[in-house]
Amino acid sequence: MAETGEVDWCDPCERAKALKMAYFERLSGGSSIRVRFRAGDNEQEYQSAHAGMSLAELKRAWWEAEDECRALQGLPPLRRRFAVRAGSRRC
Repeated sequence: MAETGEVDWCDPCERAKALKMAYFERLSGGSSIRVRFRAGDNEQEYQSAHAGMSLAELKRAWWEAEDECRALQGLPPLRRRFAVRAGSRRC
């Protein structure tokens, strides 16, 4: 990620880092965070406190970008859901 806070939107790894940062900033209720995305000539600015994006939507976008980044590295997507089978117990 660039030092100025600009994120290359076409790079899923940079996008995942920026979205993760925005998610945790919004979750903590801190001051608004501004992230600028640039894809070619198109430039967009995202401000977490005023964008109206829910935490679930922000997390989903972060996880999608993270999975795309892992795919570029030849890694499988992360498992984020776990099931407990019937009859299992904690020790």
